Amino acid sequence: MNDIVFTNVSFSYGDKKILDSVSFTVKGGAVTSVFAPSGRGKTTVLNLIAGLIKPDFGTISGIEKGRSVSYVFQEDNLFHWMSASQNVALGKSNKTSDELLLSLGLSKDDLDKFPNELSGGMSRRVAIARALYADRDIYLLDEPFSGLDEETKDSVANFVFSKLSGKTVVFVTHDADEIKKYADVTLTL
Repeated sequence: MNDIVFTNVSFSYGDKKILDSVSFTVKGGAVTSVFAPSGRGKTTVLNLIAGLIKPDFGTISGIEKGRSVSYVFQEDNLFHWMSASQNVALGKSNKTSDELLLSLGLSKDDLDKFPNELSGGMSRRVAIARALYADRDIYLLDEPFSGLDEETKDSVANFVFSKLSGKTVVFVTHDADEIKKYADVTLTL
């Protein structure tokens, strides 16, 4: 597993500087939490790793072509014309997508429901299942457990982190308990 190394990375949205010459390493095969107040660049770090945006200055190594990324965005971004199971498998329901959803606490009856028929917490778990569906090198989780009640959050988080054991995981959270329970390393911006 390659480390992901940020060296003097800066990024701005227009006139607003979000990251100013930051340097850090995300250890390959570890769970790294990103912790900071709102507006300090947590999601920007994930977007840079995913290649959705490029730094204004500095370099990022360890995410060269050929390394695959899976991303749980802050918003669920589900396809409204697909069932829960189809959203996970991106078009086709199958045994693996159904098993993931059942493992995350949805019922068999929920598998064929469309996003507008699911609760917010159920939709969140569909988005998580979609990210877990394919075997990737890097997993980016942007507040993945928001909107889940405490009991569901613990169950889902335990499943997610056990499933991703040994993978490079970068997750954003505002919950100090999640950091204590699941992070190997914490990056504070």
